[in-house]
Amino acid sequence: MNGSMPAPGSVASFLLALRNGTIATIPMPEDSHRTACLAATEAAAATDPAVGQMLHSWHREDVLHIGGPPLAFRESSARHGALLLFRAAWCFLFPATPAEDVITLLTPPCPHASACDLWSADLTLHWLPDLARLCRHSHQPDALPLAIQLAAARWPLSAAALPPAHTTVPPQPAAWESLTSHAGLRQLFTDRALAAQSSQQLAHPEISATARISPGPACPHLAALLPPLAS
Repeated sequence: MNGSMPAPGSVASFLLALRNGTIATIPMPEDSHRTACLAATEAAAATDPAVGQMLHSWHREDVLHIGGPPLAFRESSARHGALLLFRAAWCFLFPATPAEDVITLLTPPCPHASACDLWSADLTLHWLPDLARLCRHSHQPDALPLAIQLAAARWPLSAAALPPAHTTVPPQPAAWESLTSHAGLRQLFTDRALAAQSSQQLAHPEISATARISPGPACPHLAALLPPLAS
């Protein structure tokens, strides 16, 4: 990369690689140009029609597997989720990023967290737990794990499979209400928590109740993961 100029389509290429299960890369600018490069990359992505088209296409494919009331595509939330994921990956690659900058980057003002917003952002944010697990094994500074927690609290659908150390920040009430009041999203969250064997996430009353009757992934340790029933 030359100076602070982003490679064309950097964000779209990054997301497409994740979707295809291939190696996702982010251009490595010189240290003195990193802040300007991130800003230029985001500005380019904001006007890149390929990003919106790609996210809309993923919505059409993936929403077919979600039960409950129909979930409309919210492009602003989908782009917001993609931006957060890209920023989190950027901070992971550049651990020298100042802590206050990491927190600011991953906690921008977010769109209204309706069920449709949560679903649209999750088209990309469902990869956030994978990044959180990488943080556990790479001795990242504390700022990034904390920032991931704060981001996940705003977008709780994407937090179901977070490692235990990343679930200490409670979900924001309005977002959690939107999630749990939509049958399809509540089931999706429960399935992810079961697959991750996350007792922290299964401890939520709405989720434990769903898990007890869930047709989702088999979990041999289900009884140990769920909180005891009230007598």
